[in-house]
Amino acid sequence: QFSNVVPGNSGSSRNRLINAGNQSGQLGVYFSEVTNTPGTTGEYADNSGDLGAKAEIAVYIDLDASGSWNSGDIGLKSDGTIYHNPMALDYAALNGYGGVKWDVVVTMLASAEVNVIIMWRIPITVGNEIQGDSASFDITFALKSALSVPDRSVPN
Repeated sequence: QFSNVVPGNSGSSRNRLINAGNQSGQLGVYFSEVTNTPGTTGEYADNSGDLGAKAEIAVYIDLDASGSWNSGDIGLKSDGTIYHNPMALDYAALNGYGGVKWDVVVTMLASAEVNVIIMWRIPITVGNEIQGDSASFDITFALKSALSVPDRSVPN
């Protein structure tokens, strides 16, 4: 949750995921739809709920828990695909992540820990239309046993 952000602000949020089980699992990530709530107070509040369309985020799995985007980390694009460093972080409108699923991002070994990082920014070009607006979403992380996932290997 971020309060009182203005155009030009940016920041990040980090959450640790742990495979507390005793076997490997495949990590899936699921974004809920984004709920945009329009601002109703302030000189420029226009009841439009523009924040989700204007705010940008980049999401990645920080495999080495370094806190920075580096070799081996896995980015999650708003189109449901993944990418890897050294490609630059891919920022997209928050609304673009709504309802997106990544079924298998990485296999986590038993007792493995990774960080999920969300980088956010409000471009300097955004105007007062976001005044008082809020946007919210949920992220679900699912760890599926590697034993329950169908074999996708190509036969000889």
